[in-house]
Amino acid sequence: MTIERVDVAAARAARRAGLEDAARAARYAALAAVATRCGARVLALGHQADDQAETVLLHLFRGAGLSGLGAMAPVRRAFRPPGVPPDEAPVLTLWRPLLGVPRAAIDDYCRRWGLAPAVDPTNADLALRRNAVRHDILPAIERHFPNARSPLARAARILADDDALLEELIDRRWPAVARHEGGIVIVDRSAFRAEHRAAQRRIVRRAWATLRGATAGLAAEPVEAAREALDAGRTGARLALPGGVALALDRDSGALGDAETLDDRLRARAGLPLLAPDRCIPLPAVGEIALGGGWAVRVGEGRAPAGGAPGPWVLHIPLDPGGVCGGVYWGRFEHNGAAGGAPAQPEGAELAWLLRTWLPGDRVRLPGGRGTKKLQDWFVDRRVPRYLRGRLVLLTCGEWVVWVAGLAAFPLPPPAAAAARWVRVQVLRDGARMV
Repeated sequence: MTIERVDVAAARAARRAGLEDAARAARYAALAAVATRCGARVLALGHQADDQAETVLLHLFRGAGLSGLGAMAPVRRAFRPPGVPPDEAPVLTLWRPLLGVPRAAIDDYCRRWGLAPAVDPTNADLALRRNAVRHDILPAIERHFPNARSPLARAARILADDDALLEELIDRRWPAVARHEGGIVIVDRSAFRAEHRAAQRRIVRRAWATLRGATAGLAAEPVEAAREALDAGRTGARLALPGGVALALDRDSGALGDAETLDDRLRARAGLPLLAPDRCIPLPAVGEIALGGGWAVRVGEGRAPAGGAPGPWVLHIPLDPGGVCGGVYWGRFEHNGAAGGAPAQPEGAELAWLLRTWLPGDRVRLPGGRGTKKLQDWFVDRRVPRYLRGRLVLLTCGEWVVWVAGLAAFPLPPPAAAAARWVRVQVLRDGARMV
Protein backbone atom coordinates (compact mmCIF):
# COMPACT_ATOMS: atom_id res chain seq x y z
CA MET A 1 0.00 0.00 0.00
CA THR A 2 1.20 3.49 -0.85
CA ILE A 3 0.13 6.62 1.00
CA GLU A 4 0.86 9.96 -0.68
CA ARG A 5 0.55 13.35 0.99
CA VAL A 6 -0.12 16.40 -1.19
CA ASP A 7 0.19 20.14 -0.61
CA VAL A 8 -3.30 21.37 -1.44
CA ALA A 9 -2.46 24.97 -0.54
CA ALA A 10 0.35 24.99 -3.10
CA ALA A 11 -1.91 23.40 -5.72
CA ARG A 12 -4.56 26.01 -5.00
CA ALA A 13 -2.09 28.87 -5.44
CA ALA A 14 -0.70 27.38 -8.66
CA ARG A 15 -4.12 26.83 -10.22
CA ARG A 16 -5.74 29.95 -8.76
CA ALA A 17 -8.68 27.69 -7.99
CA GLY A 18 -11.02 26.85 -5.12
CA LEU A 19 -10.08 24.43 -2.39
CA GLU A 20 -12.09 21.48 -3.74
CA ASP A 21 -10.82 21.91 -7.30
CA ALA A 22 -7.23 22.23 -6.10
CA ALA A 23 -7.56 19.15 -3.88
CA ARG A 24 -9.00 17.14 -6.77
CA ALA A 25 -6.14 18.19 -9.08
CA ALA A 26 -3.53 17.37 -6.44
CA ARG A 27 -5.14 13.99 -5.77
CA TYR A 28 -5.13 12.98 -9.44
CA ALA A 29 -1.55 14.20 -9.88
CA ALA A 30 -0.47 12.03 -6.94
CA LEU A 31 -2.35 9.00 -8.29
CA ALA A 32 -0.77 9.51 -11.70
CA ALA A 33 2.69 9.72 -10.14
CA VAL A 34 2.17 6.42 -8.32
CA ALA A 35 0.82 4.80 -11.49
CA THR A 36 3.90 5.98 -13.40
CA ARG A 37 6.25 4.51 -10.78
CA CYS A 38 4.36 1.19 -10.92
CA GLY A 39 4.19 1.14 -14.72
CA ALA A 40 0.37 1.09 -14.54
CA ARG A 41 -1.85 2.57 -17.23
CA VAL A 42 -5.23 2.10 -15.49
CA LEU A 43 -6.34 3.82 -12.29
CA ALA A 44 -9.15 2.02 -10.41
CA LEU A 45 -11.02 4.62 -8.34
CA GLY A 46 -13.42 4.10 -5.44
CA HIS A 47 -16.28 6.32 -6.59
CA GLN A 48 -19.66 4.72 -5.88
CA ALA A 49 -23.34 5.37 -6.55
CA ASP A 50 -23.77 7.93 -3.75
CA ASP A 51 -20.82 9.91 -5.13
CA GLN A 52 -22.52 9.84 -8.53
CA ALA A 53 -25.78 11.21 -7.11
CA GLU A 54 -23.88 13.96 -5.29
CA THR A 55 -22.04 14.86 -8.50
CA VAL A 56 -25.31 15.13 -10.44
CA LEU A 57 -26.69 17.59 -7.87
CA LEU A 58 -23.48 19.63 -7.71
CA HIS A 59 -23.39 19.95 -11.51
CA LEU A 60 -27.10 20.73 -11.65
CA PHE A 61 -26.68 23.57 -9.13
CA ARG A 62 -23.96 25.17 -11.25
CA GLY A 63 -26.09 25.00 -14.40
CA ALA A 64 -24.30 22.22 -16.26
CA GLY A 65 -25.49 20.78 -19.56
CA LEU A 66 -25.61 17.14 -20.60
CA SER A 67 -21.86 16.68 -20.30
CA GLY A 68 -21.92 17.74 -16.66
CA LEU A 69 -25.18 16.04 -15.71
CA GLY A 70 -23.83 12.78 -17.11
CA ALA A 71 -21.48 13.04 -14.12
CA MET A 72 -18.69 10.45 -13.84
CA ALA A 73 -18.14 7.84 -16.54
CA PRO A 74 -17.46 4.21 -15.52
CA VAL A 75 -14.45 4.25 -17.85
CA ARG A 76 -12.60 7.33 -19.06
CA ARG A 77 -9.82 6.82 -21.55
CA ALA A 78 -6.96 9.15 -22.51
CA PHE A 79 -7.09 10.94 -19.17
CA ARG A 80 -4.33 13.44 -18.39
CA PRO A 81 -4.06 14.68 -14.79
CA PRO A 82 -5.01 18.36 -14.45
CA GLY A 83 -2.21 20.73 -13.54
CA VAL A 84 0.55 18.40 -14.80
CA PRO A 85 2.61 19.74 -17.77
CA PRO A 86 1.63 17.87 -20.98
CA ASP A 87 5.15 16.55 -21.53
CA GLU A 88 5.14 15.07 -18.01
CA ALA A 89 1.55 13.83 -17.82
CA PRO A 90 0.99 10.10 -18.39
CA VAL A 91 -2.00 9.10 -20.49
CA LEU A 92 -4.16 6.94 -18.23
CA THR A 93 -7.50 5.14 -18.23
CA LEU A 94 -9.77 5.83 -15.25
CA TRP A 95 -11.89 2.88 -14.14
CA ARG A 96 -14.67 3.21 -11.56
CA PRO A 97 -15.80 -0.39 -10.90
CA LEU A 98 -18.01 0.55 -7.91
CA LEU A 99 -19.95 3.35 -9.58
CA GLY A 100 -23.21 1.37 -9.46
CA VAL A 101 -22.79 0.21 -5.84
CA PRO A 102 -24.38 2.22 -2.98
CA ARG A 103 -22.12 3.46 -0.20
CA ALA A 104 -24.17 1.51 2.39
CA ALA A 105 -23.41 -1.77 0.61
CA ILE A 106 -19.69 -0.98 0.63
CA ASP A 107 -19.80 -0.11 4.34
CA ASP A 108 -21.56 -3.43 5.06
CA TYR A 109 -18.94 -5.33 3.09
CA CYS A 110 -16.11 -3.66 5.03
CA ARG A 111 -17.74 -4.44 8.38
CA ARG A 112 -18.34 -8.07 7.40
CA TRP A 113 -14.71 -8.61 6.46
CA GLY A 114 -13.18 -6.47 9.19
CA LEU A 115 -11.79 -3.87 6.81
CA ALA A 116 -10.97 -0.39 8.13
CA PRO A 117 -10.92 2.06 5.21
CA ALA A 118 -8.94 5.30 5.55
CA VAL A 119 -11.28 8.24 6.17
CA ASP A 120 -10.46 11.77 5.08
CA PRO A 121 -11.27 14.00 8.11
CA THR A 122 -12.28 16.86 5.76
CA ASN A 123 -15.29 14.76 4.68
CA ALA A 124 -17.11 16.17 7.71
CA ASP A 125 -16.43 19.82 6.83
CA LEU A 126 -19.82 21.25 5.80
CA ALA A 127 -18.14 24.38 4.42
CA LEU A 128 -17.20 22.22 1.41
CA ARG A 129 -20.01 21.95 -1.10
CA ARG A 130 -19.85 18.21 -1.69
CA ASN A 131 -20.01 17.57 2.05
CA ALA A 132 -23.01 19.88 2.37
CA VAL A 133 -24.77 17.92 -0.38
CA ARG A 134 -23.81 14.60 1.22
CA HIS A 135 -24.78 15.37 4.83
CA ASP A 136 -27.53 18.00 4.51
CA ILE A 137 -29.09 18.30 1.06
CA LEU A 138 -29.43 14.65 -0.03
CA PRO A 139 -30.86 13.53 3.33
CA ALA A 140 -33.38 16.38 3.13
CA ILE A 141 -34.37 15.31 -0.38
CA GLU A 142 -34.74 11.69 0.69
CA ARG A 143 -37.17 12.64 3.42
CA HIS A 144 -39.57 13.45 0.57
CA PHE A 145 -38.14 11.18 -2.16
CA PRO A 146 -36.90 7.98 -0.47
CA ASN A 147 -33.80 6.43 -2.04
CA ALA A 148 -33.37 9.46 -4.34
CA ARG A 149 -29.74 8.46 -4.92
CA SER A 150 -30.74 5.62 -7.23
CA PRO A 151 -32.84 7.65 -9.71
CA LEU A 152 -30.21 10.41 -9.70
CA ALA A 153 -27.51 7.89 -10.63
CA ARG A 154 -29.82 6.37 -13.25
CA ALA A 155 -30.47 9.83 -14.73
CA ALA A 156 -26.71 10.34 -14.99
CA ARG A 157 -26.37 7.13 -17.05
CA ILE A 158 -29.19 8.18 -19.40
CA LEU A 159 -27.87 11.71 -19.83
CA ALA A 160 -24.36 10.39 -20.42
CA ASP A 161 -25.71 8.26 -23.29
CA ASP A 162 -27.51 11.29 -24.74
CA ASP A 163 -24.30 13.28 -24.43
CA ALA A 164 -22.34 10.58 -26.24
CA LEU A 165 -24.86 10.60 -29.10
CA LEU A 166 -24.53 14.39 -29.51
CA GLU A 167 -20.75 14.12 -29.45
CA GLU A 168 -20.97 11.64 -32.33
CA LEU A 169 -22.99 14.26 -34.21
CA ILE A 170 -20.28 16.85 -33.55
CA ASP A 171 -17.65 14.34 -34.75
CA ARG A 172 -19.42 14.32 -38.11
CA ARG A 173 -20.02 18.08 -38.27
CA TRP A 174 -16.62 19.23 -36.99
CA PRO A 175 -14.64 19.01 -40.29
CA ALA A 176 -17.20 21.26 -42.03
CA VAL A 177 -17.16 23.88 -39.26
CA ALA A 178 -13.68 23.97 -37.73
CA ARG A 179 -10.10 22.90 -38.28
CA HIS A 180 -7.02 22.82 -36.08
CA GLU A 181 -3.85 24.05 -37.72
CA GLY A 182 -0.69 25.76 -36.60
CA GLY A 183 -1.68 25.82 -32.93
CA ILE A 184 -5.00 27.59 -33.50
CA VAL A 185 -8.57 26.49 -34.22
CA ILE A 186 -10.27 28.22 -37.16
CA VAL A 187 -14.09 28.25 -37.12
CA ASP A 188 -16.03 28.93 -40.33
CA ARG A 189 -18.63 31.45 -39.16
CA SER A 190 -21.09 30.74 -41.98
CA ALA A 191 -21.07 26.99 -41.25
CA PHE A 192 -21.21 27.73 -37.51
CA ARG A 193 -24.34 29.91 -37.92
CA ALA A 194 -26.06 27.02 -39.73
CA GLU A 195 -25.71 24.79 -36.66
CA HIS A 196 -28.27 24.49 -33.86
CA ARG A 197 -27.38 26.47 -30.72
CA ALA A 198 -26.76 23.23 -28.82
CA ALA A 199 -24.26 22.12 -31.47
CA GLN A 200 -22.65 25.58 -31.48
CA ARG A 201 -21.93 25.32 -27.76
CA ARG A 202 -20.35 21.92 -28.21
CA ILE A 203 -18.20 23.21 -31.07
CA VAL A 204 -16.95 26.03 -28.84
CA ARG A 205 -16.16 23.58 -26.05
CA ARG A 206 -14.40 21.21 -28.43
CA ALA A 207 -12.34 24.06 -29.90
CA TRP A 208 -11.26 25.10 -26.41
CA ALA A 209 -10.51 21.50 -25.41
CA THR A 210 -8.47 21.02 -28.59
CA LEU A 211 -6.17 23.77 -27.34
CA ARG A 212 -6.18 22.92 -23.63
CA GLY A 213 -6.60 19.13 -23.64
CA ALA A 214 -9.91 19.02 -21.72
CA THR A 215 -12.93 21.18 -20.95
CA ALA A 216 -12.22 21.33 -17.21
CA GLY A 217 -12.21 24.98 -16.20
CA LEU A 218 -14.53 26.13 -18.99
CA ALA A 219 -17.82 27.26 -17.49
CA ALA A 220 -21.13 27.86 -19.27
CA GLU A 221 -20.86 31.66 -19.31
CA PRO A 222 -17.70 31.96 -21.45
CA VAL A 223 -19.00 29.21 -23.74
CA GLU A 224 -22.16 31.22 -24.36
CA ALA A 225 -20.18 34.44 -24.84
CA ALA A 226 -17.97 32.75 -27.45
CA ARG A 227 -21.00 31.18 -29.15
CA GLU A 228 -22.73 34.56 -29.46
CA ALA A 229 -19.54 36.20 -30.72
CA LEU A 230 -19.01 33.60 -33.46
CA ASP A 231 -22.67 33.82 -34.42
CA ALA A 232 -23.14 37.60 -34.50
CA GLY A 233 -19.99 39.38 -33.27
CA ARG A 234 -18.50 42.23 -35.26
CA THR A 235 -15.41 41.82 -37.41
CA GLY A 236 -12.27 42.66 -35.49
CA ALA A 237 -13.76 41.87 -32.08
CA ARG A 238 -11.67 39.91 -29.58
CA LEU A 239 -12.84 37.90 -26.59
CA ALA A 240 -10.80 36.60 -23.65
CA LEU A 241 -11.69 33.05 -22.57
CA PRO A 242 -10.52 31.05 -19.54
CA GLY A 243 -7.17 29.30 -19.58
CA GLY A 244 -5.40 32.06 -21.48
CA VAL A 245 -7.35 31.40 -24.69
CA ALA A 246 -8.51 34.25 -26.94
CA LEU A 247 -11.10 34.37 -29.72
CA ALA A 248 -10.43 36.78 -32.62
CA LEU A 249 -13.18 37.45 -35.16
CA ASP A 250 -12.83 38.13 -38.87
CA ARG A 251 -15.75 38.56 -41.21
CA ASP A 252 -15.80 34.93 -42.34
CA SER A 253 -14.00 33.10 -39.54
CA GLY A 254 -13.12 33.09 -35.88
CA ALA A 255 -9.77 31.96 -34.52
CA LEU A 256 -9.16 30.51 -31.06
CA GLY A 257 -5.65 30.22 -29.72
CA ASP A 258 -3.27 31.11 -26.96
CA ALA A 259 -3.84 34.78 -26.19
CA GLU A 260 -0.13 35.62 -26.18
CA THR A 261 0.65 34.07 -29.56
CA LEU A 262 -2.66 34.19 -31.45
CA ASP A 263 -1.91 37.30 -33.52
CA ASP A 264 1.55 36.04 -34.47
CA ARG A 265 0.11 32.68 -35.54
CA LEU A 266 -2.61 34.36 -37.59
CA ARG A 267 -0.08 36.62 -39.29
CA ALA A 268 2.14 33.64 -40.07
CA ARG A 269 -0.67 31.87 -41.93
CA ALA A 270 -1.67 34.96 -43.93
CA GLY A 271 0.87 34.24 -46.69
CA LEU A 272 2.02 37.87 -46.92
CA PRO A 273 5.36 39.62 -46.38
CA LEU A 274 5.43 41.50 -43.10
CA LEU A 275 7.57 44.10 -41.36
CA ALA A 276 8.14 44.87 -37.70
CA PRO A 277 6.37 48.14 -36.84
CA ASP A 278 9.66 49.94 -36.10
CA ARG A 279 11.31 49.18 -39.45
CA CYS A 280 11.56 51.86 -42.11
CA ILE A 281 13.76 51.01 -45.10
CA PRO A 282 14.84 53.46 -47.83
CA LEU A 283 14.32 51.79 -51.19
CA PRO A 284 17.61 51.39 -53.08
CA ALA A 285 17.82 52.08 -56.79
CA VAL A 286 19.04 48.50 -57.25
CA GLY A 287 19.30 45.70 -54.74
CA GLU A 288 17.48 43.22 -52.53
CA ILE A 289 16.01 43.82 -49.08
CA ALA A 290 15.45 40.91 -46.69
CA LEU A 291 12.19 41.28 -44.76
CA GLY A 292 12.46 38.15 -42.62
CA GLY A 293 10.65 34.81 -42.71
CA GLY A 294 12.03 34.04 -46.19
CA TRP A 295 10.48 37.16 -47.71
CA ALA A 296 12.43 39.80 -49.66
CA VAL A 297 11.87 42.76 -51.99
CA ARG A 298 14.05 43.02 -55.09
CA VAL A 299 14.58 46.33 -56.88
CA GLY A 300 16.05 46.56 -60.40
CA GLU A 301 15.61 47.82 -63.92
CA GLY A 302 12.47 46.62 -65.63
CA ARG A 303 9.79 48.08 -67.82
CA ALA A 304 6.13 47.27 -67.38
CA PRO A 305 4.81 44.88 -70.03
CA ALA A 306 2.62 46.40 -72.72
CA GLY A 307 -0.86 46.91 -71.37
CA GLY A 308 0.23 45.52 -68.00
CA ALA A 309 -1.34 46.88 -64.87
CA PRO A 310 0.41 47.12 -61.50
CA GLY A 311 -0.23 44.11 -59.32
CA PRO A 312 0.05 42.97 -55.72
CA TRP A 313 3.42 41.24 -56.17
CA VAL A 314 5.25 43.45 -58.67
CA LEU A 315 5.25 47.19 -59.32
CA HIS A 316 6.84 49.07 -62.24
CA ILE A 317 7.77 52.70 -61.62
CA PRO A 318 8.48 55.07 -64.56
CA LEU A 319 11.23 57.64 -63.96
CA ASP A 320 11.58 60.85 -65.97
CA PRO A 321 15.00 61.93 -67.31
CA GLY A 322 15.87 63.55 -63.97
CA GLY A 323 15.30 60.32 -62.02
CA VAL A 324 12.01 61.66 -60.72
CA CYS A 325 8.53 60.17 -60.73
CA GLY A 326 5.83 62.78 -60.26
CA GLY A 327 8.27 65.18 -58.60
CA VAL A 328 9.46 62.50 -56.15
CA TYR A 329 13.17 62.02 -55.58
CA TRP A 330 14.68 58.57 -56.00
CA GLY A 331 18.02 58.01 -54.34
CA ARG A 332 20.11 55.90 -51.99
CA PHE A 333 20.91 57.12 -48.49
CA GLU A 334 21.33 55.89 -44.95
CA HIS A 335 18.46 55.62 -42.48
CA ASN A 336 19.48 58.26 -39.95
CA GLY A 337 16.06 59.11 -38.63
CA ALA A 338 14.56 58.16 -35.28
CA ALA A 339 13.44 54.57 -34.82
CA GLY A 340 9.99 54.06 -36.26
CA GLY A 341 9.96 57.45 -37.95
CA ALA A 342 10.75 58.62 -41.48
CA PRO A 343 14.47 58.94 -42.20
CA ALA A 344 16.05 62.29 -42.84
CA GLN A 345 15.91 63.38 -46.48
CA PRO A 346 18.98 64.11 -48.60
CA GLU A 347 19.73 67.81 -48.92
CA GLY A 348 17.82 69.40 -51.76
CA ALA A 349 15.61 66.34 -52.22
CA GLU A 350 11.87 66.23 -51.90
CA LEU A 351 10.52 62.91 -50.56
CA ALA A 352 12.13 59.47 -50.66
CA TRP A 353 10.62 56.10 -51.51
CA LEU A 354 10.37 53.95 -48.40
CA LEU A 355 9.36 50.46 -47.41
CA ARG A 356 7.61 50.77 -44.06
CA THR A 357 4.45 49.95 -42.15
CA TRP A 358 1.18 51.83 -41.84
CA LEU A 359 1.10 55.25 -40.17
CA PRO A 360 -1.96 57.37 -39.31
CA GLY A 361 -2.78 59.71 -42.19
CA ASP A 362 -1.50 57.41 -44.96
CA ARG A 363 -3.57 57.80 -48.13
CA VAL A 364 -3.96 56.02 -51.48
CA ARG A 365 -5.01 57.22 -54.92
CA LEU A 366 -7.99 55.30 -56.28
CA PRO A 367 -7.99 53.79 -59.80
CA GLY A 368 -9.79 55.61 -62.60
CA GLY A 369 -9.27 59.06 -61.13
CA ARG A 370 -11.89 58.43 -58.41
CA GLY A 371 -10.07 60.54 -55.88
CA THR A 372 -8.22 59.41 -52.76
CA LYS A 373 -8.93 57.48 -49.58
CA LYS A 374 -7.32 56.95 -46.22
CA LEU A 375 -5.49 53.64 -46.11
CA GLN A 376 -7.36 52.86 -42.88
CA ASP A 377 -10.66 53.10 -44.77
CA TRP A 378 -9.27 50.97 -47.59
CA PHE A 379 -8.31 48.30 -45.03
CA VAL A 380 -11.86 48.31 -43.70
CA ASP A 381 -13.39 48.11 -47.20
CA ARG A 382 -11.08 45.22 -48.12
CA ARG A 383 -11.74 43.49 -44.75
CA VAL A 384 -8.04 43.36 -43.94
CA PRO A 385 -7.80 41.91 -40.38
CA ARG A 386 -6.61 44.23 -37.63
CA TYR A 387 -3.76 41.92 -36.68
CA LEU A 388 -2.27 42.38 -40.18
CA ARG A 389 -2.69 46.11 -40.77
CA GLY A 390 0.24 47.32 -38.72
CA ARG A 391 2.67 44.75 -40.18
CA LEU A 392 1.95 44.92 -43.92
CA VAL A 393 4.79 46.08 -46.19
CA LEU A 394 3.99 49.43 -47.81
CA LEU A 395 5.90 51.26 -50.54
CA THR A 396 5.33 54.91 -49.79
CA CYS A 397 6.35 58.42 -50.66
CA GLY A 398 5.44 60.78 -47.85
CA GLU A 399 1.87 60.09 -46.83
CA TRP A 400 1.07 58.47 -50.17
CA VAL A 401 0.97 54.69 -50.34
CA VAL A 402 1.50 53.29 -53.83
CA TRP A 403 1.79 49.60 -52.99
CA VAL A 404 0.64 47.18 -50.27
CA ALA A 405 2.88 44.21 -51.01
CA GLY A 406 0.86 41.11 -51.72
CA LEU A 407 -2.51 42.90 -51.68
CA ALA A 408 -2.76 45.84 -54.10
CA ALA A 409 -0.98 48.53 -56.10
CA PHE A 410 -2.35 52.05 -56.45
CA PRO A 411 -1.98 54.60 -59.27
CA LEU A 412 1.34 56.45 -59.32
CA PRO A 413 1.59 60.20 -59.78
CA PRO A 414 2.26 60.95 -63.47
CA PRO A 415 5.93 61.63 -64.29
CA ALA A 416 6.88 65.20 -65.25
CA ALA A 417 8.26 63.96 -68.58
CA ALA A 418 8.37 60.82 -70.67
CA ALA A 419 9.89 57.95 -68.73
CA ALA A 420 13.62 57.58 -69.35
CA ARG A 421 13.75 54.27 -67.53
CA TRP A 422 11.65 51.97 -65.41
CA VAL A 423 12.28 50.44 -62.02
CA ARG A 424 10.75 47.09 -61.07
CA VAL A 425 9.95 46.34 -57.43
CA GLN A 426 8.87 42.76 -56.76
CA VAL A 427 8.31 40.37 -53.87
CA LEU A 428 10.30 37.18 -53.44
CA ARG A 429 9.64 34.25 -51.14
CA ASP A 430 12.49 31.87 -50.44
CA GLY A 431 14.20 33.32 -53.49
CA ALA A 432 11.29 32.72 -55.88
CA ARG A 433 9.20 35.46 -57.49
CA MET A 434 5.60 35.73 -56.39
CA VAL A 435 3.05 35.89 -59.23
